[in-house]
Amino acid sequence: MWLGPATALILTMVVWPVVEMIRTSLTRVSSTGLSQGFAGVRNYTDLFAEGDLPGVLLRTLVWVVGVVTVTIVVSLGLTQLLNSRFPGRRLVRWALIVPWASSVLMTALIWRWMLNNFYGVINRLLSFPIIWAMTRGGPGFATDTTTAYLYKLAFDNQSVGESAAMAVVNFGLILAVVLVYLRVVRRQEDTP
Repeated sequence: MWLGPATALILTMVVWPVVEMIRTSLTRVSSTGLSQGFAGVRNYTDLFAEGDLPGVLLRTLVWVVGVVTVTIVVSLGLTQLLNSRFPGRRLVRWALIVPWASSVLMTALIWRWMLNNFYGVINRLLSFPIIWAMTRGGPGFATDTTTAYLYKLAFDNQSVGESAAMAVVNFGLILAVVLVYLRVVRRQEDTP
């Protein structure tokens, strides 16, 4: 009974979108968004035949490693700062804790504002809006990452199935990185 709502949430918000993404990647979709039947692996063969794909994957790797490195360095620096004694430390800590401890409605409204497409603070800092706003992945596909590339496939090329195939490949790459990370962490925990 207690696990039911959490399981339903996971099924609705995680599993169902992944299943739909995989289903779409195996479907022929018209430029108007109508399903035109089963495509098999054609979307994948079209995707892997794209000459720009290797460069897109390499740029994505460089971008992710750079963003993760900067995020970790900044986070560790802020952690050290908040752990040391300085004038106003209590105020800074409260400024970080209050949004977390405030009501759900207020938190949701703050996140909605921060994630707004036009003036949201978070979207200005993320792996897609920066690239899209600066270069739109261009010239051609020269500065695309996988996210910008799948967006172009879906909306510029009207190739929803191929875009879904790119999303599945992206999902697989992320899953592979997570599994490698978990294996490394588990190995480090097992060694005395």
